Parts: sequence; C-alpha cells; structure tokens
Amino acid sequence: MFYEATFDDALADARRLTGRDEAFCLDAVQDAYLRAARSLPAMDSWPACRAWLKRVVASSAIDRIRADAARSRREASAHPQDRRAPDHREQLHDLLARFEGHFDERQWHALRLHVGQGLPLSAVGRAMSLSRHAVHGLVRRGLATLSAGVKGEGDDR
Repeated sequence: MFYEATFDDALADARRLTGRDEAFCLDAVQDAYLRAARSLPAMDSWPACRAWLKRVVASSAIDRIRADAARSRREASAHPQDRRAPDHREQLHDLLARFEGHFDERQWHALRLHVGQGLPLSAVGRAMSLSRHAVHGLVRRGLATLSAGVKGEGDDR
C-alpha cells in the first residue's frame, strides 16, 4: 500500500532532483524503497512519511551519482594504460617470435596466450586444460628462458 501510494511522487522527485533518465531514476527509487523496507520509522502523519521518503530518494540518488562518478573515474584512468598496451604487446609478440624455438610446445602456447594475448592464468589454464598453478609454472619457466635468451643475445653484440 505504501509503495503504490508513493511511487509516482518518488519517481517524480528523483527526476526533478537529478535530471537523469528514467532508468537511473527507477534504480534510485528502487534503492530508496529497499532502504524503506529495512528502516521505515514510525511516523504520526502522512506528510511526515512523505518528507522522509523524499529525503531517502534524494540520498539514494546521490549515492548512485557518486557510484557513477567513481566508475567513470576508474574507467578514465584505465584508458591511458590501455593505449600503451598495444605498443607493449607488439614488442612482446616480436620478442616471443624471435625466441619461439627456445620453448617447448606447452610453454610456447602458455606464453603466447598469457603474455602475448594478455589472458589471465586461469583463462589460459581453461584453454590448455591445465590448472592455473601449472600454467603459472609454464609461464615462469618460459619467461626465465626468454630472459636468458635476451641476456645471451646482448652478450654476442
């Protein structure tokens, strides 16, 4: 009964307060009703109840706006790293290609997937039907081989 009597006003409050689209406002109102279900205080009048709900809707909307802003900051800070990754990945591909003959087949496959394609160890393990720990060992030994090869190549110059 409370929900049906107050929903339209709560949605209008969220839209008026935030200026956001309907989906955002519906989520904020849903959050407000979840809070109300957990902690609706006893009130002596309908206007007091309406004022309380208006504050909860505003608080829920502010929380959602803050969460959106934090997510945007995280995504924005990830983009510069993503822009550098292709250059770094190209260098890794070239290096792996130069030393391909130094690895056994499983090491080569694990290195190509993990280092070359950037897949997490667990994904490489699923692709190779190995445990994450087994893949970690293959990658670790492969990188040691790669490191030794790069150092040895530098000694020849």
